[in-house]
Amino acid sequence: MKRILLILAISTPLLLTACKQSDETTSPPTNTTTVTKTKSELFEFVPADTPYLFANLESIPSDVTDAYLKNALPLYTSLRDNIAGFVKDSEQLTDDTPTSDIDTGVDKDVNNDSDNNFLDDTSFAHLAFVHSILNDLINNPGIEGIEKIGFSADAKSVIYGLGLFPVVRMEIGDEARLRATLEKAFTEAGGIPEEKTLNGRKYWQAGNDQFQLITSIDANEFALSFIPTSLATEALPNILAQSKPENQLDLIKSLTTLNQNNDYTNYGSGWLDTLKLFDLFLNSDSSAASTMRQMLEFDAQSITQICRDEYNSMAATYPRMHSGYHSLSPTETKSSFTIELQQELANDLQSLVIADALSTTGSGGLLNIGFALNFAKAREWLLETAKKRVENPYKCEQLAGLNQTYAQAYEGLNRPMPPFVGNLIGFKLFIDELDLGQIAMSNPVPQKIKAMLALLTSNPEMLVGMGQMFLPELAELDLSPGADPVELTLEGIPKPDEPVWAAISKSAIGVAAGEGMHTKLLDFLADGGSKGGEFISVGIDGEFQSKMEAASTAFMQDDHSSQTTPAIPPLFERLYISASFTSKGIVINQTTQLKK
Repeated sequence: MKRILLILAISTPLLLTACKQSDETTSPPTNTTTVTKTKSELFEFVPADTPYLFANLESIPSDVTDAYLKNALPLYTSLRDNIAGFVKDSEQLTDDTPTSDIDTGVDKDVNNDSDNNFLDDTSFAHLAFVHSILNDLINNPGIEGIEKIGFSADAKSVIYGLGLFPVVRMEIGDEARLRATLEKAFTEAGGIPEEKTLNGRKYWQAGNDQFQLITSIDANEFALSFIPTSLATEALPNILAQSKPENQLDLIKSLTTLNQNNDYTNYGSGWLDTLKLFDLFLNSDSSAASTMRQMLEFDAQSITQICRDEYNSMAATYPRMHSGYHSLSPTETKSSFTIELQQELANDLQSLVIADALSTTGSGGLLNIGFALNFAKAREWLLETAKKRVENPYKCEQLAGLNQTYAQAYEGLNRPMPPFVGNLIGFKLFIDELDLGQIAMSNPVPQKIKAMLALLTSNPEMLVGMGQMFLPELAELDLSPGADPVELTLEGIPKPDEPVWAAISKSAIGVAAGEGMHTKLLDFLADGGSKGGEFISVGIDGEFQSKMEAASTAFMQDDHSSQTTPAIPPLFERLYISASFTSKGIVINQTTQLKK
């Protein structure tokens, strides 16, 4: 069962991306546009107890979709080639009879028992299906190509759960074209499953004795679900839009409220409800919940009321997670992900943030990273939290391990803390130039680099004093807050060929390496402009990020000659990420700039 989720993990996002488009050319500035009901009423089949939901209430502008589809072509190509390579290597290693038509160079002897073979771990049929879809996306780039294979130019979509099990619904453009696309994919996967009918709606069903993949196309929508075999018959009417749930979620109201409260657009947003998730395990008597518990060998009847209360209390601490797009354009996307927290916990975490510690994320450079937190106060808060649990441990026997973890944490935190740790606030790193091909495990110090590193502290002079024990030359240098940077000789330790400089400010100590970087060091050490509870900020160049991934293998293999050319070309120009503690909880903001 290790690979049977791949078809959903890859195909579903690709299909959803393809369908979220319209004939608009510019993105509306707000999310207040009136939402109209779709012709297939695809939003009306979501049960109220779904633990998760994601949908776009409005069609994504066509220029945005076109830009993202074309930008993703290198990823599609890499995924397709990796699937073909994996199948070829596996077939050669195991000498298994190939069960798919992936072009791997291995002779094929297709097994046409596709209804039962499709999701078997010993079969590559599901990989062949994904391979075919990827081929179509690669050979038909952009919106025109997507419409050619049957998708809509004005589509909405939704993902929800029957229990934990996903259902995807989306509007389509041309039933005949999309049917031909999927039949071709099934053929390459070993054969088209028998097409069945329920109350006039046709569908395909393929799988094994554990799971079934159900797909269906009608004149208005495409539906897909990955469902346990024992639940498939009962779930079919919902998947095929034959029966609305008895308790139906008002999806439009739910997401409209979410979007308005979090400044999300209607182009894509959703949530995961922790309380509903726990209810599935502990209380729900639905068939989906019962099937899930049986598959996981989880006996809800054995859970005592004390345990139920404590589990629910834990879930209430993190009641919901949600995400959405704030803005979309052909060149840039802004989105966020929020972990909602119990108000007392959110307030406690906010108190740990140090305002203005980090530099606001700007342009330029290969990499910018910053982290800042009041470590002394964080230690006190963690110690007090652990103490409360030690004095009032969980009574549920199944949470005994957590009690032990809290006790160990209390013991460790209750020890004296070195003074420099209590004064520590965080760090900042800026890399302007770096040749990753020079770095290996035996030589981790690059010879050519332009970069700056700063340790943020409430007492930089103390860190200088400690540093003198390891670098005696520091005692001879004029390192005082605000003084000009001084050059370091760093005798006897690995160092780059570039000059290295050091300086301190009232709240940081830092070094700069590379020609001319010392002229920027004092500004780098100065307080930043971070606001709103921000404690982490990251900015990274897309090409550098791809090269870092490629170089990591060479580093572990200690191979200086390995190429740092990425296997997948960069998918973005620049990526910005920040994390903040807010009154709502933990908020992670992301801005992605597409390659031009």
